[in-house]
Amino acid sequence: MNYPKLPSFRLDGKNALVTGAGRGIGMGASIALAESGANVTLVSRTDSELKELTKHINSLGYKSSYVAIDVNDEKAISKLIEDSDPFDILINNAGTNKPAKLIDTDLNDFDYVMSLNVRSVINLTK
Repeated sequence: MNYPKLPSFRLDGKNALVTGAGRGIGMGASIALAESGANVTLVSRTDSELKELTKHINSLGYKSSYVAIDVNDEKAISKLIEDSDPFDILINNAGTNKPAKLIDTDLNDFDYVMSLNVRSVINLTK
């Protein structure tokens, strides 16, 4: 059987923004985008994780930078977008969960999860 082959996946010259970039899926996506040639801007709240990942990506000869901000901070997100070259790619990955039985769910936790997982995604995508 002749299976299709993935064509070259190059993103040279493209600017990518990855939220939740410090670990997990965001980290993997950041590395993959950089290896494909994109200039990657890493975003999360944890400065130390972003600093280490940026150092790693750049040590491999790829291009990355980082901004430690909370994606729930709409003013900081607006400033990041205004101060940056246009982004061609958005990996809107930041998110959280606070598992609990419904009866035990604290509404403040619910509001935080919805703000990060829904409101911030809509704000940044917009």
